[in-house]
Amino acid sequence: MLSRFAHFIEIEDNVYALYNSLFMKILFVDSVEKEKIEKLNVTTKEKDILLENGIYIKDKKMTKKYLIL
Repeated sequence: MLSRFAHFIEIEDNVYALYNSLFMKILFVDSVEKEKIEKLNVTTKEKDILLENGIYIKDKKMTKKYLIL
């Protein structure tokens, strides 16, 4: 599931900065990857990267955990 703290900002044509506002780790993606991420249509490796950077979360309990820290 996509974290409610995940944000996409277009920084130039077809380049987006993707970040979790709690972690502030920035990933850069193009519009095709952005759409895949938003639709949860990514590979296992991509999913792991997105989970590690807080873009995806396993469940809503993870969000509460981050807010407590």
